[in-house]
Amino acid sequence: MTHRKKRYIHALLFLAMAIFLTACVDSKTEAEPLTAILDEEEGIVYQSSLPQEQCYLCGADTTNLMSLYWGQDNIGFINLNTFEFTIFEINRYDEYGDLITEKAGYASMRGTANNGGSRYWGFSDSDRGIASGTVKLFDDSRLDMDKVKAFLCTDCLNKVMDKYLSSDEYLDAAIINFKTKEIRPLQKSFLGFNVGDFYISSVYSQNETAATEQFHLTAFYCPVRYDD
Repeated sequence: MTHRKKRYIHALLFLAMAIFLTACVDSKTEAEPLTAILDEEEGIVYQSSLPQEQCYLCGADTTNLMSLYWGQDNIGFINLNTFEFTIFEINRYDEYGDLITEKAGYASMRGTANNGGSRYWGFSDSDRGIASGTVKLFDDSRLDMDKVKAFLCTDCLNKVMDKYLSSDEYLDAAIINFKTKEIRPLQKSFLGFNVGDFYISSVYSQNETAATEQFHLTAFYCPVRYDD
């Protein structure tokens, strides 16, 4: 077989593969994240056009409300489609960012705004180091990659997506660690997990009569004991 014929056959095979992949993409559902490319060395890589300096996690922008809590040893709920969040104020800080080491004498209640997708409502008791609440899921609580890309650069986007289990559903509900900036998505198959010095118990339930889904979360502040 001549070299020209080999090149011709390779071209036909490449064209056939491109047509096949295009058909597969068109058949996917809206709930699946679609803006990914395949890298031979790293596997699936998600792309974002947001510059790193504008990224909500690693950027230098201090105008977003989230930046007020960076460095605090606290976690919170975050909606990845809107980046609305609720901090679980287990460790209290003053206006200068210094830890308050005295009894509060009260529990605080907080929740996210009603702007679509998953929503949280619950309480935090800093005196006992515990927070508890409920995440409600709705029809628009599925991860929308086009919306997520408005807040995260490519590097941070891939760090978040690496935390999803491919066998589970991609939801917009997640836990964020304000000390490390780590984000852990909530997934139905998770019964509990650690984020920094916190342990989160996560119980998924579904009410078929009311057609609602939810996670009941309980977060405990439990730093490592006897650490050198």
